[in-house]
Amino acid sequence: MKKQKKEKKPMNIGREILEWILYIAAAIVIAAVLNVFIFQITRVDGNSMVPTLAHGDLYVISKLGNVANSYPDHEDMVVVDSRLLYLIDKNGEPIKSTTGDIVYYCAEEDGNGKYVLCQTDSFFFATDNQGQMLRMTKEEDGSYTLDENDKASKVVMHKRTIGLDFYEVFRYNAITGLFTGDSIGHVYYVKRVIGLPGDVLEFDGENGTVTRNGELLDETYINQTEFPVYADGTVTVEDGYVYVMGDNRNHSKDSRMIGQIPVENVLGTLAFKIKSGK
Repeated sequence: MKKQKKEKKPMNIGREILEWILYIAAAIVIAAVLNVFIFQITRVDGNSMVPTLAHGDLYVISKLGNVANSYPDHEDMVVVDSRLLYLIDKNGEPIKSTTGDIVYYCAEEDGNGKYVLCQTDSFFFATDNQGQMLRMTKEEDGSYTLDENDKASKVVMHKRTIGLDFYEVFRYNAITGLFTGDSIGHVYYVKRVIGLPGDVLEFDGENGTVTRNGELLDETYINQTEFPVYADGTVTVEDGYVYVMGDNRNHSKDSRMIGQIPVENVLGTLAFKIKSGK
């Protein structure tokens, strides 16, 4: 008796396409979750960490400390979000530069209407790209009132959230960057942790040294080819913040310029190198 051949069911093209879409969507979501909560690949942008890190070096950073909102250790190399303060207008809306980006005080000086922050005692000053000087006074709620500016009324703290983490993972990645050209590297800084809450840092400009809690730091990792230039002074690291500097001290934009970094702005700790940029 001959066996009957099973008839092949016609392929449902629509179902196949839907399944592939679901597989791809699931892979993207899993990758995003891993990037936000577990690890992230980052590329060193610039030479502020020379000689320890070089421009273009590719690293894996651990995000576990960021998720737990815990502090890194002294001398850890970390990735920080340098955006600390931003302008809002009198209606509470963020003010944007001519490029359409929100105006952050620690943004690069690119001539597109972004601002540069500096501090003197109880007042903050900023200059726009036309050189106009703006003076701000700190309020009880932690915001800053602009004394002489009819466009902006306050400067407020930039707060990182899980929603922002996911947004930046989807907007700024290797794939979307091919189409948009967008990059987040200019606001993500790789630096070394020098101070934790309660630490008292003393800078000696004459000798080019840093003292932490009365103990001279043995900074063998900094760029030894140049004498480190410091302004004499003492800084006490506040609760909830860290103090970071680049190893290439004379060529680094760090806590000496943009201020202490909130611990929630510490995105992760460098774990290991994937590829050298040299």
